[in-house]
Amino acid sequence: MSAPSVEGAATAPSAVAFARRGGVRLAFRTAGREDAPAAVPVPGFASHVDVLWDDAGPRAFHERLAARLRLVVYDRRGQGRSSAAAPPTVDADAADLGAILDAARLERAVVVGQSQGGAAAIAFAATAPERVAGLILVGTYARAASGDGYPHGPPREQLLAFAGAVADAWGDAALASAFAPSAADDPAFAAWWTRACRMALTPDAVRATLERRAHLDVRAHVAAVRVPALVAHRTGDGITPVEHGRWLADHIPGARLRELPAADHLWWLPEPSEVADLITDFTEEHSR
Repeated sequence: MSAPSVEGAATAPSAVAFARRGGVRLAFRTAGREDAPAAVPVPGFASHVDVLWDDAGPRAFHERLAARLRLVVYDRRGQGRSSAAAPPTVDADAADLGAILDAARLERAVVVGQSQGGAAAIAFAATAPERVAGLILVGTYARAASGDGYPHGPPREQLLAFAGAVADAWGDAALASAFAPSAADDPAFAAWWTRACRMALTPDAVRATLERRAHLDVRAHVAAVRVPALVAHRTGDGITPVEHGRWLADHIPGARLRELPAADHLWWLPEPSEVADLITDFTEEHSR
């Protein structure tokens, strides 16, 4: 058997380690060179660190990031291999992110919030700017529900109904068509999707997490962000419409907006290099 290439060794993930905050254990893995600029993605409402390098899932996406960055991925509390727990408040979620940076021995990093993970990323950037070299938001929002002066998104009652519908269909391949329309007909992806969903969260946890989403509102934190920021959003995203991203870019001082084609909500689809290269270029630019 031939020895692995240097690049292959660098992009392979570490074994799972755990950060601790109070009585909660937070599972994380690292990849890439220790001396490279660091990026820490905050996952959306479902994650499991054991499936992120699967061939049918986001392996190519994470390998592309780790080829040039020090990448730290983790499961939020209540997800995957982290401690079972109720969905965290935004402040607790942001404090957990700080614990991940501590455990990974990072003084500063570019923080990347995707989907529901964007709230914690925004809150952390607003309250701990000395630890945030830059903020990237992909397919996320300041508030999920319309109302209270925010015109985007469906009414809260509709989001609560959506939480129940997703919980009832959790792990079914049919649900993939909403989150990943470009890959939903691929049998390998559909099998990965089913496995990844069922490993990440139970149906009851899905319902609780998405019900929490219906009440999220981090507009006050958005107004306090003073770090370099990039907002990337798919123009056809059916889970989080692009108007949410446009609002963020308009309200974070100095933020750049990149609107991307396609309708996928999963950020590595349809082409893993597209968002990965945005993250890598931004991280290298703002970590000098």
